[in-house]
Amino acid sequence: VQVVDNKVRALTHFPSLKLAGTVMNYRSGRWFYEVSLLSDGLMQIGWADAQFHCDPVCGQGVGDHVHSWAIDGLRVKKWSVSCESYGKRWHLGDVVGVLVDMDLMEMRFYLNGEDLGSAFSSFKAVSLYPAISLNVRQSARVNFGQYKFIYPPHEADGKRFRPVCEALATPADSTQGSKKMAAGLPALSTDSKEDGYDGPSGPT
Repeated sequence: VQVVDNKVRALTHFPSLKLAGTVMNYRSGRWFYEVSLLSDGLMQIGWADAQFHCDPVCGQGVGDHVHSWAIDGLRVKKWSVSCESYGKRWHLGDVVGVLVDMDLMEMRFYLNGEDLGSAFSSFKAVSLYPAISLNVRQSARVNFGQYKFIYPPHEADGKRFRPVCEALATPADSTQGSKKMAAGLPALSTDSKEDGYDGPSGPT
């Protein structure tokens, strides 16, 4: 996987990446991040927990394991081991919003600001992380809240959303967490190998 600033590109078959260090399972509230599509092929975007396992060789990524949940806008499906029709076909330049409500235990996705409806509910997760799988040559720009969101979600029942970068385990202070994110601290895992960002992050 090639990681440059906040962009990720798959160089091999269907690697999976996650943002390590979040502690959303211990927090209430609504948590959100965005993925801007730099290609329009096979990607599975969503969430995974600490027990998630992927198998790039077999094409198993986020949503293919019981401890993961994803949207797939190429095939217009939602995945958590099995799949169901969900959402709309995505295209180059689209922005996918990813939201989890830890009070309602519900996951929702957005496409260019349009709420696609509840995707998963009553799920059980340990150490929930943002996660994404991409087929070879697919690429995307990921924003965990270190930059202004393009399509922020609306309040729901008076509850505001919070960017995922504020859920980083260390440091606890959200402002410092954003700075850590911008500096590229979050670890990415591809299969069983742990990688990290090395360079500074910034919008392009």
